[in-house]
Amino acid sequence: MLPEYGDHVVAIVMGDEWSQIPAYVDRVLVTFKCYGIYPRLGVRPLRRPSYLNMLVFLRHLRVLAHWLPGAFRYGGRYLQRRLQGSAMPPVYDLPLGYGNQLPLPVQPIETRPIDLFFAGSVEQGFPRWLWSPHRWFPSPKRVSRERMLRTLEALQRRFPELRVFVHTNARFVLNALEYGLTEPGEVLDTEAYSRALMDSKICLAPRGTSADTFRLFEGLRYGCVVITERLPARWFYRNAPVVQIDDWRELHRLVPELLGDARRLRELSQAALHWWRSVASEEAIGRWMAERIRERRQQVATASSETVPVG
Repeated sequence: MLPEYGDHVVAIVMGDEWSQIPAYVDRVLVTFKCYGIYPRLGVRPLRRPSYLNMLVFLRHLRVLAHWLPGAFRYGGRYLQRRLQGSAMPPVYDLPLGYGNQLPLPVQPIETRPIDLFFAGSVEQGFPRWLWSPHRWFPSPKRVSRERMLRTLEALQRRFPELRVFVHTNARFVLNALEYGLTEPGEVLDTEAYSRALMDSKICLAPRGTSADTFRLFEGLRYGCVVITERLPARWFYRNAPVVQIDDWRELHRLVPELLGDARRLRELSQAALHWWRSVASEEAIGRWMAERIRERRQQVATASSETVPVG
C-alpha cells in the first residue's frame, strides 16, 4: 500500500528478492524496483548441469510459485488497459548499488596488498532432523559459498604466498588485526570492510539468496576485479566488466592468470571504475531515472491530449 496514488507518484522498491509485482504498479506514474518484476534464473542448468545449478533451479521454481498470483493480476490489468487503448505504466529494474561502503580514495590496483577478498555470511551446520528438506536440499547460497571457501583453501595450500582475506561468521584469514578483528565471527564494521576491500585486487562475489549481490557493485565501485557467478539478464549487467564463472573451481585457473597479468588487472580495474561512474553511481542512476520519468510524463501528456474532446 502507498499513502497516495496518481500520475504524480513515483514508486521506488529497494528490496524483495522474490521479484513480486507490486499491486499498485498501474496506479502510479512509474515504478523502479531492485530485483525487477520477472524472476531471473541466471544459471544454465541444462547446458551446465551441476548440484548447485539444480538447487538454483529448484529455488527458482519456488520463487515462480510465489510470483504467479501477482503475475496473473498484472496480466489481467495489462490486458484491460490494452483493450481501453492505454499503456501500462512501466516498471524498471534498479541496480542494488552498495550497502556497506565508505567513499575512499581509489588505490591503484598494483599497490593493493590483498590478492583475494571475501567478506560475508555462510550458513552453518545441517538441520538435526533427518527428514528436514533443508538437510537434503540446502540453499544455493550455502552450497556456493562453501564451495568457494574450499577452493580458496586449496589455492592457499597450492600458493602459500597468495594473500587472501576471508571473513565470515566462522573464520578469517590474513591480517585480521590490521582491520580491527580479533576473533572469527566478529562483525566487520563499515570502515574495516571498506579498507579491506580497497586493499584488494580481486573481489569474490558469490550469489546470496539471489544472484544479485551488493558485493558486486561494491567491488566495481572500488575498481576491484570482480569474479562472480552467472548474472541474470538485467540491463545494467549487459556490459559490466566482471569475470563470470560457472563453478568456483575455475579459480584454480583464473587466479594465477589474473595475478600474473598486471596489464589485464589494470584494464579490468579501469573498466570497473568507468562502468561504475557511467552506469551504477548515484549520479548515473539519478540521470537515468530522471530520463525515464520524463519519458513517462510525455507519454501521459500525449495520451491526455489525444483523449480531450474537441468542440
